[in-house]
Amino acid sequence: MRKPEDTPAAWCLQDFATVFYVVFSGVMYVYIGNTVQSLVLFSLPPVWAKAVFAIALPNFLLSSSLFLYSGLYTYTATKLVFVRIFRHSEYVHSHTLLGWMVWTLLCFAGSAMAVILAIAPSAAWYMYGLAGFFWLHDAYHLEVLTIISGIFICVAGTYVSIKLIAEAYANSQVGRPFIC
Repeated sequence: MRKPEDTPAAWCLQDFATVFYVVFSGVMYVYIGNTVQSLVLFSLPPVWAKAVFAIALPNFLLSSSLFLYSGLYTYTATKLVFVRIFRHSEYVHSHTLLGWMVWTLLCFAGSAMAVILAIAPSAAWYMYGLAGFFWLHDAYHLEVLTIISGIFICVAGTYVSIKLIAEAYANSQVGRPFIC
């Protein structure tokens, strides 16, 4: 869609994601305080943490598949690569063994990348930064703000994490690394 007003689902999704992150973070901080761990699920009592992980782990794995929300981005990126590889060939529009094998391999690779991006740079960058790039053509001004928000959250979160780790070592709250 070339006009942002033609994409109410994208606006609704981005608004929901923003409100969800703000409310969830606020509630966790109010009830757990500054002792919240990363992942926040580690802050729960052990029995609850195991129960929540049992429910959440399949969701984490499936959320990178082609069937759920983040699958839209995985599918889009996979299709772009597939079309670039087979641009002027029969494999783009016909059902051949090689075409399906490459498509399947690209889908698995895209899902693996989605999981890595969701875990490594944090969900905030994945939800705001990368999502902003995918919707940049449709709603330029909103998405530039979304990308800037993602960059800020990722950089500020990394800075605070590094600062807290350094303080923990300085106060002897943690032992030496790699002493297992």
